[in-house]
Amino acid sequence: MNRPILTVDLKALTHNLHYFRSNLRPETKIMAMIKANAYGAGSIGVARALEKEHIAYLAVARTEEGITLRKAGILTPILVLLPDDDRYDDLATYHLEAEIYSVQQLAKIAANGSAIKIHLKLDTGMHRSGMESFDIPLIQKILAENNHLKVQSIFSHLASAEKMEHDSFTRKQAATFQKMYAALGIPVKKHILNSNGTLRFPQYHFDMVRLGIGLFGTGVKNAPLMNVNTLTARILQVRMVAPPETVGYNKKGLISKPSLIASINIGYGDGLKRQLGNGHYSFLVKGQKVKTVGVISMDITMIDVTDVPYVQVGDEVIIFGKDLLVDELATKIDTIPYEIFTSLSSRVERIYF
Repeated sequence: MNRPILTVDLKALTHNLHYFRSNLRPETKIMAMIKANAYGAGSIGVARALEKEHIAYLAVARTEEGITLRKAGILTPILVLLPDDDRYDDLATYHLEAEIYSVQQLAKIAANGSAIKIHLKLDTGMHRSGMESFDIPLIQKILAENNHLKVQSIFSHLASAEKMEHDSFTRKQAATFQKMYAALGIPVKKHILNSNGTLRFPQYHFDMVRLGIGLFGTGVKNAPLMNVNTLTARILQVRMVAPPETVGYNKKGLISKPSLIASINIGYGDGLKRQLGNGHYSFLVKGQKVKTVGVISMDITMIDVTDVPYVQVGDEVIIFGKDLLVDELATKIDTIPYEIFTSLSSRVERIYF
């Protein structure tokens, strides 16, 4: 197969789920966030694995993501975080549930008339999305006048659950959330914690927690999580290049000594960041780190394999995985694992085991 491969270890995914579950009370449910194609791992394959583990909810960002899962046979309740306001009928048709983050949105979905299950999002200090305390009377009025809308949960989101220096703010958010929940007077599930929050703030487990990046074995410190995603490429061609020759576009790959240069079948069209080119990062070949050479192209990247013994066409190149963590790559280009995972294009083959 002449394309890069993302191998998704479902056993590791299940291990991580079980670890988080072991930190919860039996009655606390789990919502798994599989938006953005399950953080790049492939939403259908991941959803099927999680459904076997009897989680309470799946969550996606867009209505179409939820429809895709339903058409694939997924039966677990699905929350759509940013439902398309011109597709409310699809929510009812495909038994999808909607996040409501503003009173304007609540009024609009009520006016649609479809029987839809909804989840009320509250802003407790992150100030990204959600309804505020002064919205509560209007929320109550709209719901009282539209009994075809069925509230399933009330929730909020923590701005910095992973940062100890922001713990006082996290506790303030949780207190605000509990006050707003009580003021709404709707006896439904409540939840506020993400992966980091689940481990760091057990006092706020409430009725449900939302697990995302932690399920994939990254983004959470000091937890015995397993690596799930491994991105690999293959060597397409190997050639000797000697100075004063250069490698790649714009003659950026300067050669200072006779070098064995390998071309591999991955580029920025697959989601590999161009900032990693010109020797700014190293991948693994036969357990050895090898630097990039020259500019990363759309489909091909060049690496220096001079010091790798018996290297040949077809050899595997690890971009990230258990032995070369995605965190290291993310740190190199000043980003987070989320962006690395979700940047992987549809050209990358997803394989599950």
